[in-house]
Amino acid sequence: MPGPAAASVAEEIGAGGAARLKAVVTEAVNERFRAIRASRRELAANPAYLRAVLRRGNERAAALAGDTLDSVRRLMRMSY
Repeated sequence: MPGPAAASVAEEIGAGGAARLKAVVTEAVNERFRAIRASRRELAANPAYLRAVLRRGNERAAALAGDTLDSVRRLMRMSY
């Protein structure tokens, strides 16, 4: 049984058919991602900051990978 949200959407669409449904869904998706898109625009405006974040992430990933490989080599008795 559809919930109150479904009934509300159905009431909003009314006899508008597929075109109205598409408009309602498009607006809902755009509203959901509005803040995320704004944040992305702000981040994209500062490439130096993005490079620094990527560099730190790469360093962290490399350190974790190195630790993991060391553990695997030890367990496999492949530490030469």
